[in-house]
Amino acid sequence: MEKEYKFSRKQKIVNKKQFAEVFKNGIKINGFFLKIHVLSQEKEKKIGIVISRKIKGAVKRNRYKRLIREYYRLNQSKTSEGTKIVVVVYRDIKPDKYGVVEKEISKLLKKAEKTSKNEKRSS
Repeated sequence: MEKEYKFSRKQKIVNKKQFAEVFKNGIKINGFFLKIHVLSQEKEKKIGIVISRKIKGAVKRNRYKRLIREYYRLNQSKTSEGTKIVVVVYRDIKPDKYGVVEKEISKLLKKAEKTSKNEKRSS
């Protein structure tokens, strides 16, 4: 079986209502450079990216978006079906390399998975 490495528009969170839903109902996990909000109750996998204007320079913000999209594209098979993820970058990623982004997001998603499992057990 060959893995799918596509990233289509259908996989993006694009409107304000979808972002608000994830922010309101999702689990929030903070990291050093970024934080993620994860909502696991939907039909399909989706990702949204928010980058603070505190990060100066559109070129830098766009690079961060590309790095995060690339991480998601390559690792979407590891994400469980029906998960909406919003990645919020609030601090400069130094150095702005793919490996740094990969390590940070992987760590935060593992924390989110553990947190969601604990919440399911307690309810």
